[in-house]
Formats: sequence, structure tokens, C-alpha cells
Amino acid sequence: MDISKAIREGLGNPEEVIPKLELLPIITDFFQGPQDVFAYTSNAGGGFGDPLNRDPHKSPRDVLWRFVSREKAKQIYGVVFKPDSLEVDEQQTKMEREKIRKRRTSDSQKTGSETVNLEGDYVITASSNYLCSRCGRTLSSIDKNWKESVPRKDLRMDETGVLIPGDDRVVLRQYICPECGHLLDSEVTLKTLKPLWDYRPIK
Repeated sequence: MDISKAIREGLGNPEEVIPKLELLPIITDFFQGPQDVFAYTSNAGGGFGDPLNRDPHKSPRDVLWRFVSREKAKQIYGVVFKPDSLEVDEQQTKMEREKIRKRRTSDSQKTGSETVNLEGDYVITASSNYLCSRCGRTLSSIDKNWKESVPRKDLRMDETGVLIPGDDRVVLRQYICPECGHLLDSEVTLKTLKPLWDYRPIK
């Protein structure tokens, strides 16, 4: 098998592409040949946009290559596979994603007293207001931190599927549109800190 092509194109079963796996200590010396594959994990990144907007047909490869499990693909991306296969169940996936959006708005914690409508990612500005880029719902006026006016949900880090211990002090904080359940933004923060105002007009 052409290992370089398989990795580049995401083809094949990982056991076939990497038949022998050797785990190395954090600090070590080793020799690497032209057909050896070196892989490492880090603290990863926050991703881009709402995972429910991601193409569901990219998830089978994620599961095949063990980036996520079938359970986490359903929990995070709302992707449901047909039994005993990695074929996406289109109808069940659509229904699961709607269920997740509804859960977001019903289970989230309101951070302010203000009620918080274009398809896209995150938050946009128009007519001196912050708006949800998916449904256009007004989030807050432009002179306020919109994160203070929308529902939020704090997740322990071990609830996100990452391979780190859970810690009640550090959370993945999600900001949610109360109208359509769109994930507007997320940040890793201390639970005791106020929402970060990291998006505001330049004066």
C-alpha cells in the first residue's frame, strides 16, 4: 500500500496503513524511515463554526481513523450512521441535529436579562446591532457584549471528547442563539470568569 497516498487522500483502514504502532515517551530519540508514520496529539483547537453545519459525509472518515467514536460523532456533529456500517443515515442525521439545537436552547443558562435573525457562521453586525448569522435574530446592541445577552452552556472538558481529565475550574463555554440553536461562539475559560468581549467595533 502507498502509505503517503493513503494518508493524503484519507483512504484505507488505519490497521492496514499503519500495521505496527509503537508508542514513544514524551522525550526520546528514534530513527524514522521513509515509510514510517510519525503522529502526535496536542491540546488541539477549537474548530471553526458550528459542528452541526459540517458536512456529515466527512464523519465516516473521522470514525474510521479514530478521530472520534460513533457515539461522539452523534453527540458533537449530530451524525447518525446506519446499523453496522459507516453509511450516513440522512433522515436520522437531520432529526438528530434538530434535537441538539432544541436541547441547546432548553438546557442552556441565560447570562443576561436581554432577549437574544442569512446563513453563515457566528455573529454579524447590522443597524447598530449584533445578529445571529443563521436566523438574523438580534442578540444585543453593538455597544454591549452580546455574549452577556444570549444563553450559554458550560461543559467540563472531559464532556467534549478530548483526552484530558475533567476539571470543574476549566470549561468549554458555548454561546447559543435562543431562536434557532445556532452555536455562535465557544471559548475555553475559567468557570468563574465573565464572558470575554473579544468581538466589538473598532472606534
